[in-house]
Amino acid sequence: MSILRDLLPIEKQALAVMMLEMIRADGDVDDQELKIFAVVCAATDIPLPKTA
Repeated sequence: MSILRDLLPIEKQALAVMMLEMIRADGDVDDQELKIFAVVCAATDIPLPKTA
C-alpha cells in the first residue's frame, strides 16, 4: 500500500480506472469486488473515478 501512496495523483487515477475496468471485464460486477476497490482507493488516497 505504501507504494500506491507514493504515486503521482494522475498515476493513482489511472490505476483506479484500470482496477475498475478489471472488475467489470468479466461482465459480472460483484458487490464484494466493489467494496474491496473502494477500501483500497480510500486507504491509498486514490480518488474514485468519475462515471459518466
